[in-house]
Amino acid sequence: MLYLPYGSDEKKVSVGQATNSQPSHLGLSYTALDFSLKKNDAVYAMADGVVVAIYNEAVDYKNGNTVYDAPGLPARPGAEGSFGASGYGNFVTILHTVDIDGETITFYATYAHLEQNSMGSLEVGAAVTGGATFLGEVGYTGKIIGEHLHIQVGTELNIPQFPAETYAYAKGDATAANLELISKLTFETAGSGAQTWSDIIAYKDSFESTIDVAKVKTNISKSGDGFENPALDGWTKLGDVSSEVSFDVFQPGSSSPATPVEGSRMAVLQSLGEVTTADIEAALGLAPGQLPGTTGSAMTTTVKLSGSDHAIGFEFYFDAGDYTPYNDAAYVVVDKDVYLLADVNGVGDYGDTGWQSFAVSGLAKGDHRVSFVVVDAIDEILNSALYVDEFLIL
Repeated sequence: MLYLPYGSDEKKVSVGQATNSQPSHLGLSYTALDFSLKKNDAVYAMADGVVVAIYNEAVDYKNGNTVYDAPGLPARPGAEGSFGASGYGNFVTILHTVDIDGETITFYATYAHLEQNSMGSLEVGAAVTGGATFLGEVGYTGKIIGEHLHIQVGTELNIPQFPAETYAYAKGDATAANLELISKLTFETAGSGAQTWSDIIAYKDSFESTIDVAKVKTNISKSGDGFENPALDGWTKLGDVSSEVSFDVFQPGSSSPATPVEGSRMAVLQSLGEVTTADIEAALGLAPGQLPGTTGSAMTTTVKLSGSDHAIGFEFYFDAGDYTPYNDAAYVVVDKDVYLLADVNGVGDYGDTGWQSFAVSGLAKGDHRVSFVVVDAIDEILNSALYVDEFLIL
């Protein structure tokens, strides 16, 4: 069995994106899982093995790094706009050996988006112990939207035109061997029981709890499925917030507008307006500077979690109408914890995320304040927007 990569099955951690899922777990990342950990959370080896590659040159993406490709290394062909070798940020690749149901399985695993200089004394060739060896900390490096740990597995090692000990990673495409591998790799956890790598469902799974992904979920907008009520009853609104059937910010060469994931309406928050980010920070009880920007919009509500409801999940779409260095950004704030969903630096000039799933888990029983925020950075000229749909208690 595999150990959980965050060291304890007492901790509730959901999966933000599973195998073979949009927008980025396709192609060479078909076999990847995204664990919704926070920056600086510890990362541990899932099984015994040997370190075969370490990369530690990527700068924290939040600190203005807009270069996806590794500094000093040639760009991977086709890397632009895709989650390939250039998108992993700092990572550790391990050749693992694990016994599952009497079968010895050997595979590669790449632990990506790690914090720079967080690996300590770990070296290529070092032996690691499953569940015990510290590999580094979750960071915000590479091509990334939202803090998380990306782990990609494969039966082969992909070695670009770079030194293997620096930039070799698990080849995670949908080969027959890889599909067989992820059908066998299994996590054994206290609350959820055994789950194979390929059976894990994006953002509706949590490894500590016994979430029933088929159960009826509660919609917090109190307006049916999604944000169908134009008044957005149950939400307090700051700035330009509305319920729309479709929306598109102005962009050069803009394509078709965004439409809801579920139902006929979605919540739309626009970055330009008369409400300042300082006003939003004060309203949400945040410290000055936690939402860097000039103006923005927010919508907030309070949810009550019962003993079995310990996570919230939703679909979001960040639509950037601006360009670097005007780093407009979208956030979700749970109580006073701020999670970056996406920004201009991440999606590129006039780019967008498309619809993405996001979840915040590990929430205690009781009341929690949930807020969605979009902010305009530096100037107040070009508008960006955040769309939200299918807000659920999981």
